[in-house]
Amino acid sequence: MRVYGACLYFDEKFYIMCMAGTGAPKQLAANPKAEISAMKGKIVRMTCTFVEDCRPEVKQAMVDKMPSLKGVLGEHGEGAQMFYATEATAVVSTMTEVLETIKF
Repeated sequence: MRVYGACLYFDEKFYIMCMAGTGAPKQLAANPKAEISAMKGKIVRMTCTFVEDCRPEVKQAMVDKMPSLKGVLGEHGEGAQMFYATEATAVVSTMTEVLETIKF
């Protein structure tokens, strides 16, 4: 399990960011299947496969969205590795019922 606080919607894709040189990108390369959960009034649980996107414009979009990351990632996000979700299913629910299922 890993905690990700930096996510990005860019180029009609949902991305997560990993710090280059850490164990997270290596783990995703070895097993790209993942589950993400979040809660803010409702519960969202997403299963997906992550694919790395090495384009500089994706990294730049990440630091543009969260400029506070520039100190850690570099001015253009060069210290980031970006992964986007494919084969994704997100289930939105409350504690007692499923409200919506979204596939993308």
